[in-house]
Amino acid sequence: SVPRHAALIAFGVSLAFTTVYVVFQRFARDELGLSRSGISYCFAVLGLVTAIVQGRLVGKLAPRVGERRLITWGAMLVAAGLLTILGSARVPAAAAIATLVAGGALLSAGYSLVGPCVTGVVSRMTSGDEQGRALGALQSVGTGARITGPPLLGFLSERGGFELAFGTATAAAIAAAVVGSRWKKPTAAR
Repeated sequence: SVPRHAALIAFGVSLAFTTVYVVFQRFARDELGLSRSGISYCFAVLGLVTAIVQGRLVGKLAPRVGERRLITWGAMLVAAGLLTILGSARVPAAAAIATLVAGGALLSAGYSLVGPCVTGVVSRMTSGDEQGRALGALQSVGTGARITGPPLLGFLSERGGFELAFGTATAAAIAAAVVGSRWKKPTAAR
């Protein structure tokens, strides 16, 4: 089975990231007046950041910094990105779009750090004959968050406003960071 810390981190960060599926788009349109093409450009930036972080940075940073530390930092970047996105509605109009994109980039970078690092730690903690089961269970936890997140956060944004939705997502990311910071250094499986 998947280690409890890994499951909690994967669920919290994945839930937080699901803001991009529903809430981010409505927020960008309603609060900042972005068109569909403007929102599409934001998503292109998120995709580019993901490609850079997962394609280049994780592999270089993990041996130097450690995956557990990257997990904690990544979850905090997710939280910082969410708060920056929300704050983009409170800055002068000339800086709002740049602030939104910066927040999205932080969110994407954090999420891109956490996923591969949690998977790497779990694969090393699990014996060879259990790896498939553990990694499958970890994937299921993330999928559960991606299924739960959009309707939950969408509902919260409709009923309580964008602050409630982004606040809930931020709390999930911070909780994941706390769990990550308390995760003892895993030992390799035999």
